[in-house]
Amino acid sequence: MKNQKSCVILNTASIKAIRPRPGNSMYSASKAATVNLTISLALELAEYGIRVVGINPVATATPMLKEFIGKDTEFNTGKEKYEASIPLGKVAKPEDIANAASFLVSNDAAMVTGSFIDVVDGGRGI
Repeated sequence: MKNQKSCVILNTASIKAIRPRPGNSMYSASKAATVNLTISLALELAEYGIRVVGINPVATATPMLKEFIGKDTEFNTGKEKYEASIPLGKVAKPEDIANAASFLVSNDAAMVTGSFIDVVDGGRGI
């Protein structure tokens, strides 16, 4: 990477890195460490033309969503409640997260390093 003089490292953490919730202390701390690592690496690698960026997505419509919301018997009710807490009224899809990540690694973000898109969450964190 150093020899290329142009590269992007993209780290994925979680919205819980910056907005922890009760019961997730260790998870939140590990994601906050990813944020700090990203910022530190951005400083260390900038001289080589390497950008280091990150994204903090919210719970997304993947198989892991059931773990976030609850057991199968509670899932539909929990999903409706979760969706109601999102101003845009819908759960993020993997492609929503991927699109934000694609911007960060694109040439359109050529001057972005050590930064995160912190809230790919449909407004939930507002």
